[in-house]
Amino acid sequence: MKILLLKDLPSKGKKGQVVDVSDGYAKNFVIKNNIGLAESDPQAKKLLKELKEAGEKEGREKERMKKLADQLGKKALTIKHTTGKDGKIFGSIKEKEISQALASQFGITLDKHSIEVPAAIRTVGAYTAHIDLGHGIKTTITINAQI
Repeated sequence: MKILLLKDLPSKGKKGQVVDVSDGYAKNFVIKNNIGLAESDPQAKKLLKELKEAGEKEGREKERMKKLADQLGKKALTIKHTTGKDGKIFGSIKEKEISQALASQFGITLDKHSIEVPAAIRTVGAYTAHIDLGHGIKTTITINAQI
């Protein structure tokens, strides 16, 4: 009997998979303990459709993030800041300011937690920041700190 697993089942499969098990095992253990549903069950068909749609949506989102990573890798972000006589920036440029500059200059909204600056930006010059876009997609962006 083919069943849709609602929970991980050791040595049989993971949640969301359709697996083939014996009729007795399916009826007496899997279905009885709400671990899975018979594939012919209307609720199982509905869940399979939802899983397929969620997978497609995730695939589209991943493609969108890849395109965004390509765009960000080709761009240089310019942040103007006030400095002292020796060229040092008052304070430092942090992830929040980088996120705001991305939104204002390129219209790209990113959470400040997805941006990582390897070293504090405290002087005028060019720096790189690492951006984690999710779905395992990462990129770097050049930041030009100016007066």
